[in-house]
Amino acid sequence: MSGPHDLLVRFTFGHPERAAAELRAALPPHVVSQVDWASLRREPGSVVDVELRETESDLLFSARLSGGRPVLFYVLLEHQSSVERWMALRMLRYVVRQLERWRQEHPGSGLLPVIIPLVLYHGPGGGWSAPRRVEELFDVPSEGEESERWRALVPRFEYRPLPADGGG
Repeated sequence: MSGPHDLLVRFTFGHPERAAAELRAALPPHVVSQVDWASLRREPGSVVDVELRETESDLLFSARLSGGRPVLFYVLLEHQSSVERWMALRMLRYVVRQLERWRQEHPGSGLLPVIIPLVLYHGPGGGWSAPRRVEELFDVPSEGEESERWRALVPRFEYRPLPADGGG
């Protein structure tokens, strides 16, 4: 990751306490209240495609929920001049890669951890307007009840924007 926001991102997400503050500001209250924030730690490795590393960087954090279950926070740092319409599909690919890595590292587990995908965008206009749900990218019939039947057949996946200004 390179560019003017690199220092800010390294400062903010470089220490678990500051990363936890940013994540708490962006996540729904029911998630925030169940995470043991003292257990938050940064995990090594990246799953970003090599050709996109000029405009993207990713961070993976792990924590425990109050009952001891693991939870992963996958943060994609988006450094480009425009909103990416296909980000939901790209995020789905990255989350699947993280889950595959997790399975290799935890071969005895019969369940996957929850991964909460977040996109931090530093582009003009301040807002992220691309579809956040992968099902919004499919061309399904749009006639009333029939539309819902078609939508039930496509993958469902959603990521959350993480405001670059630190607000929730």
